[in-house]
Amino acid sequence: MGRLFRARGVSMLPYGLLIAEDDPSMVRLYKAFLQGVEGVSLLGVTPSGEELLRYFRRGGRAELLLLDIYLEGSNGVDILRELRGMGVDLDVIVVTSESSPRTVGEAMRLGVFDYLVKPFGGSRFRRALDDLVAFRRRIDRVNSRMSQDELDKLLGGGEEELPKGLHRSTLKGILSLLSCFGEATVDRLSEEMGLSKSSVRRYMDYLVREGEVELRLKHLGRGRP
Repeated sequence: MGRLFRARGVSMLPYGLLIAEDDPSMVRLYKAFLQGVEGVSLLGVTPSGEELLRYFRRGGRAELLLLDIYLEGSNGVDILRELRGMGVDLDVIVVTSESSPRTVGEAMRLGVFDYLVKPFGGSRFRRALDDLVAFRRRIDRVNSRMSQDELDKLLGGGEEELPKGLHRSTLKGILSLLSCFGEATVDRLSEEMGLSKSSVRRYMDYLVREGEVELRLKHLGRGRP
């Protein structure tokens, strides 16, 4: 007799996904990409931020949201801010051509899980969804308070474990901002991310050690770097 294994305390039902996108060609592309993603069920598509808000005001539910910044008659960041204010519990992946530092920073502060800049390929899209599904299932598996070590492992996902106190989502936010800026100071990153300068320095020290970021000294005058 074969043995069947199932993760303890985890629902294997697919997570409901909504797509907020006003470009029909992109919607078709997302639907094609979704064919390679397990654990996700498409609930619906809307081109309108107001329609998305009405769905949740009427008691609609979803676990995941693909959100474009440019929607019919509204801005995706503003819609997300309203959803957070309504207490809507769902994870968000931004899919957009908008990559200005201000918009990226606002989205990250509103708790988006990932930020994809158009155009992107199917592998990047599926990786974002796969990572999000894996994260949701790890969260669903926990039924008691977690220690700091457990939280660090959870936030690090299946990737290389980060040093204690560093979190993968914050790291992704900083890297997204750096890719937009080209280069930035600790002061500027601190302001955009809403983090203390000491926290940002810890992330930057880690990124420099890992070879992800290059440190360049800039002379400020009077011989001081």
